[in-house]
Amino acid sequence: VLYTDGITEACNDKKEQFGFDRLQSALTKHADQSPGAIQEGIINDLYEFCGKESLNDDYTLLIVKFN
Repeated sequence: VLYTDGITEACNDKKEQFGFDRLQSALTKHADQSPGAIQEGIINDLYEFCGKESLNDDYTLLIVKFN
C-alpha cells in the first residue's frame, strides 16, 4: 500500500485526522478483496470518517496485492 499524506491527514469536523491507525484498520477490514475493492473500501471509509463529499487536500492511494 502506497499513499500520500492527503489520506492520513484528512480531518473530520472535530479536527481529528484519519491517521495511520484508521488506515491500517480499513486495510485490514478490506484485505480479502481485490486491489480495486480494497482501494474503494478505504476511500469510502475515509470519506465516511471525514463526513464530507470532498477533501481539502489531494490524495493518492495505490494497492498492490500478491497472491
